[in-house]
Amino acid sequence: MKQTKIIISGIVVLLLLIAGAFSLLQHIRSNDPSGDRTQAVVSLPGKAEAEALAEKSREVFTAVQPDLRSALAGMHVIAHRNVIGEDKEHSFEAYDQAIADGARIIEQDIVISKDHTLYVFHDQTAGRLTGVSKAFSRMTDEEIDSLRTYVGNPVLRLSEVFDHYGTTVEYAIELKSKDRDTAGAFMDLVEQYGFADRIMVQCFDLDILRMIEERYPDMIKVYLCKYPGLLDQGYEASCVDIISVDYYMMTEERARRAHEGKKLFSVWPVVTEEETKDAIDAGVDIYFTDNVKQSIDLEKGYGFEKRYQTNEANEKKEQQQ
Repeated sequence: MKQTKIIISGIVVLLLLIAGAFSLLQHIRSNDPSGDRTQAVVSLPGKAEAEALAEKSREVFTAVQPDLRSALAGMHVIAHRNVIGEDKEHSFEAYDQAIADGARIIEQDIVISKDHTLYVFHDQTAGRLTGVSKAFSRMTDEEIDSLRTYVGNPVLRLSEVFDHYGTTVEYAIELKSKDRDTAGAFMDLVEQYGFADRIMVQCFDLDILRMIEERYPDMIKVYLCKYPGLLDQGYEASCVDIISVDYYMMTEERARRAHEGKKLFSVWPVVTEEETKDAIDAGVDIYFTDNVKQSIDLEKGYGFEKRYQTNEANEKKEQQQ
C-alpha cells in the first residue's frame, strides 16, 4: 500500500487528486521496506502537488482547475462530529449533510458498551443528548439500542456507520476511552471490514496508538493534544503521523516543528471563516471543522491560492534564480 500511494508522475498526481482526497494522507508513509519513518522522505500537503503541477503546462492546469480545487479542498477538511446542530451530531442526517457539503472524511467518536460493542457518541455518558445519565460502559447493547436522542435519533453502532457508507468516504475515528478493550474491539472491527487503509485513528493516549501501530503499522495515527506541555512526546513518538491540537494551541512554529519531524499538523475545531483562514495561514494541513461547506468553499478559493498557487509561483521563481 505504501508504494502504491507514492506519486510517480505529474499525470498520476492529477488523477489521484481528482479521484480521492484521502490518498494525500498516505504520503506520510515511507516506501522504505524497513518502515523507518524517521528516515522517510515524505510529502506534506501542498509541496509534492505544487512541484508536480509546476511541470504541467498552464493550459493543462487551467483545464483541470475546477475539479482540482474540489479535490484538494477535501484533503484538508474533516467534518467535526458532522455537526449540523449539537442535537443531531453523529447521526446519519449529519453525516449525509457533511458529505453533501463536500467532506471526504467524517469523524466518529467511539465509546464501548458493557458487551464490548462500539458505539458512536462524543461523551462517555449518554445524558447530554438522551437524558439517560449513565456511562455507556455500564450499559448493555440492548439498553443502548433502545436509547433515542431528544430529536429521535438512535445511538449508532460503528458497524452501522461502516455498513451505511462503506468505502465511499474515509473515517476519522477517535477512541474516547483509553482502555485496551476499546482499542482491541476497534482493531477487530477494522479487521472484519478491511478498512485499515480508510481510517485515521485518534487518541489522547500514546500507549493506545502504539498498541494499534503494532497491528496496523500503515494506519494513520493522530495524537490529540490539549496541553502544550504534552506536545514534545507527540513530536518524538514514532507511532504518530499527525499531531492535532486544540485551536488555542495553533501556531506557525508548532506546525513547522511537526513538518520538520515528518508529521502533519492539525487543529480542532475550526468554526468561523476567520479561524479557517488563520489555520491555512499557520500551515495547518488538516483540520476538524464545524462548518464543512464554509471550509470547503474557503479551501477552493483562499486555501488554493495560499497552499498551491503560491507554492507553484515560488517553485518557478527558484528555478529561474
